[in-house]
Amino acid sequence: MPTTRRTGSRRVRHRLRQALALVALAALLTTSACLGPLYQRAAEQALATSVLTHAPPADRALRLTSSERSAADLERLLPARTARSFASPIVARGVPVDVDLPGSDDSVLTRLYAVDEACARLEVVSGRCPAAPGEVLVSTADIELNGWTVGGRASFAEAVDADEAQPVTGELTVVGTYRVRDAEWLGAPSTGRAGTEIPDIGPATDDWVTAPETITGDPAPAWDAVATSVVWALDVDTVDHDSLLRVGAAVDRIRVDALDSSGSVDVLPVTDLPGMAERVAAGSDQGRTTIVVLASQLLVLVAVVLWMVLAAATGDRRAELALVRLRGRGRRGAAAYLLSELAPLALAGVALGALAAPFGTGLVARVVFPVPVDHELTDGFLLAVAGAALAVLGVVLVAARRAAREPVESLLRAVPPSHGGRRGGAVELAVTVFCLSAVVALVTGNLEGPLATLAPTLLAVAVGLLLGRAVVPATRWAARRLLRHGRAVVGAGLLSSVRRPAARSVLVMVVVATALVTFCLDALVTGQHNRQGAAEQLNGARYSLRLAPETDLDDLLEAVRAADPEREHLTPVVTTTNNGSATPPTVAVDPVALPRVAFFPGSAPDPAQWAGIAAPDVEPLDLTGATLSGTVTSQSVRLRGPAHERVDELRIALRYVGPDHRSLVEPLSVIATGDGSASFAVSLPCADGCTLTGLQVTAPVGGRTEGTVVLHGLTVDGLPFALGTPDDWPRVSDIGGTLTAAAAADGGLAVTISAETASPPVLTHAWVPQPVHALVSGDETGEFLAPGPNGQIALTATGRVAQVPGSPPGTRVVDLESIQRRPEARGGTDLVEVWSDDADALRRVRTALRDRGVAAADVTTVGQVRAELDASPAAWSLALSVLVGLLAVLVATLVLLVTTATTWRARAGDLAALRMAGLRPRLLRRVELFGQLPVVVVGAVAGTACGLGAGVLALPGVRQFTDPPAVDTTDFSTPWSAVLTGASVALLVLVAVASAAARWVARRAVLELVEESV
Repeated sequence: MPTTRRTGSRRVRHRLRQALALVALAALLTTSACLGPLYQRAAEQALATSVLTHAPPADRALRLTSSERSAADLERLLPARTARSFASPIVARGVPVDVDLPGSDDSVLTRLYAVDEACARLEVVSGRCPAAPGEVLVSTADIELNGWTVGGRASFAEAVDADEAQPVTGELTVVGTYRVRDAEWLGAPSTGRAGTEIPDIGPATDDWVTAPETITGDPAPAWDAVATSVVWALDVDTVDHDSLLRVGAAVDRIRVDALDSSGSVDVLPVTDLPGMAERVAAGSDQGRTTIVVLASQLLVLVAVVLWMVLAAATGDRRAELALVRLRGRGRRGAAAYLLSELAPLALAGVALGALAAPFGTGLVARVVFPVPVDHELTDGFLLAVAGAALAVLGVVLVAARRAAREPVESLLRAVPPSHGGRRGGAVELAVTVFCLSAVVALVTGNLEGPLATLAPTLLAVAVGLLLGRAVVPATRWAARRLLRHGRAVVGAGLLSSVRRPAARSVLVMVVVATALVTFCLDALVTGQHNRQGAAEQLNGARYSLRLAPETDLDDLLEAVRAADPEREHLTPVVTTTNNGSATPPTVAVDPVALPRVAFFPGSAPDPAQWAGIAAPDVEPLDLTGATLSGTVTSQSVRLRGPAHERVDELRIALRYVGPDHRSLVEPLSVIATGDGSASFAVSLPCADGCTLTGLQVTAPVGGRTEGTVVLHGLTVDGLPFALGTPDDWPRVSDIGGTLTAAAAADGGLAVTISAETASPPVLTHAWVPQPVHALVSGDETGEFLAPGPNGQIALTATGRVAQVPGSPPGTRVVDLESIQRRPEARGGTDLVEVWSDDADALRRVRTALRDRGVAAADVTTVGQVRAELDASPAAWSLALSVLVGLLAVLVATLVLLVTTATTWRARAGDLAALRMAGLRPRLLRRVELFGQLPVVVVGAVAGTACGLGAGVLALPGVRQFTDPPAVDTTDFSTPWSAVLTGASVALLVLVAVASAAARWVARRAVLELVEESV
């Protein structure tokens, strides 16, 4: 029998595997406790870095501009403590001036602009940098468009708002030309205005860069207003999560103080730092709860296994404790005997876990986070280590006291007596009821968000406990049947599995571990799928090329058709909204190409539905010539109402689209009242071709018109011209009246008029859609008005789609060609893009656009949008769930190994007895294997089912996005291939460990163990 004089190190060597298991579990518990604060801190830093990296330079800077304060006054507004997080300020001053164009009486508006380090940061293309008052640099685009010359002089006058202000006048000398070298430089002059016109102001051009003395010379000119600007760029390399929150709060106070000042606002702050700080803080709060809940599940699981190991370890030392008690050391001495061996091992595990946690978190951070993250040992980490040490020591102390309080006669028994069977059953029942109640609360919606990630553990614990009760009688029944049918080896193995006290604990742990890994894989793959769907919905297509809002839409269509004549890989996308209103946008596309090019996450486009919004398949009514002549004949035309005498205002006019794609109206003739006729001849700017779109009748205000007007004998430059058949001119009717086309006797076109107002509707040619057919994603039915590129357009809903790619809810989709045929289609739009699913087609369309003088901006890919969605706490939390699932499988394997290490002697003794009875070694291995595998396989299958069920119940409540997109494309269907593959791998790992443990025990089934038991 062992002696109490054995030193601690010798006792550890005697039970080396048990000691290693205890150290490993204490280390894993400590790592699990530290995982939460370390991962949360890493996620916070990654979020802050990601937000700052993706933000435009102007958004992550602070710019203060004032026409009343000096630069020094503006610099004092930023506290010195906050200023340490910024780079040195850039001071700029500007004065708007009108400059006379060379050789002309006209002028253009520009800004005299003086900024720090202008000569060092700008590229001086020709000439030199300004060095004296009155010297300026002009942009290369400005000199090409407006004809300035290096060395030339230009007269200027300050642009002032007040009539009574006296503008400063003088001359400037152009000493060179510049080009902006670094577009991200916050002091860069404004360019891109050369050749443009500012509404209500006039022509404008790029900034004229000058020496500071031009504006602030001694004596300084008496400028009416000098706009002084000070801009601080955030030092991204030194700003972390905490400092970003402090900077955001400080900048927000500056912004609020400036905007809330009494009277007029004399300082204009421009920054997005408060918004960025708010987004980072919100994201950190959202991720923190999920991370804590996930780490807590793993922590509880490891703690339970640690208790199992300590209980087994103390049980393995029963004889030693009895000897200590018999030698008079009492219960305290027995407890001290256990603590002297187990406590150092547990603390060694805590130390290993504390050392391993930062390195493990660092490896995970490299895989999960899109930006580098520095290692930080935060206060939370230190508290977690201290808490883990106290928890481990507490569990060791409780286990030691539990064993030391057992009576000596009980300790001397070879088989420990069963205590608290009813109490243990009551505890199991209480735990099962609690877990099932929590699952019911989850199903009914009372648990959601991060708490929903508790679902697999709760369900698995309940199922494991219930299954542990049911598997014993079921296994005994199966074993007896096998024995009756001569399957002695399998039957003996099954009977041995239910005889083992640790079998039910192993079963519960395997169920929980496989449930966690199944659920976590389900959550990870579902989250990836949902972020991909959201990225596809947000970007619309694989590639999105943005153009200037003022892009000529006819040039756009021509370029797209030239680059993709088959309409397979390119579609224009023109979006128009009502500024300042909540009206959903109207999106004009190619209805043939869009279903082929765009993404439709969660649904498939119906080609027939999209074909229903195509432009009318009608030949246009083209007119080529300079003079249109013909006759207008009246038939029973009456003008009634108060304006019945103003017959000279009753007219008919022609609507057409000119060669410059502008919609024009040309009056043809006065309409004679009664019966009569009048000839007309009008000049049209149609030598290069026009397209007739409509006939318009106007009457004097207060007049009501009825009768028939016939247009006949039409010629264009002396050649006959026909308006087509009545079928080409559909009847039109609204509150203003009705116009109906009919065939005339001599081949002309008769228009019957019944008008109640001065402006009856326009009789529109069938080539022009009236109204425009649209697919809607909102509640619209029938005809309705919607925003168009240059005003309201009448639409009619011909179909409904769940969502429109790249657009918010409620969007209406129309055919761009239909819009182009409308007279309202000329004008500005909010967003002009070209979508593509092919990189080669995108290159071709960029070339075609460049050939037509259309400049293209950067391309946004669906991968870039996906990367932005992936860089979020919601995605990182789901990634952590997989780590938790893998660690849970590791814990389950440790349970198998620990169970083997603590019970191998008794199991090997049983096998030795069978060997003495004549059973061969190969059959002994099979008996031991069948004593292990049923518990593992049944637990893994049950755990997989629990994980799948928890995914169905809980995943809709798990946050998929930090900021959910406006259009919901989430899909929570089970990714069967990924989930079943993961569950199968977990099962194979557990089966491999169980098989190896069974072989290891079988090899130690020597006959000497039978002698020991005897």
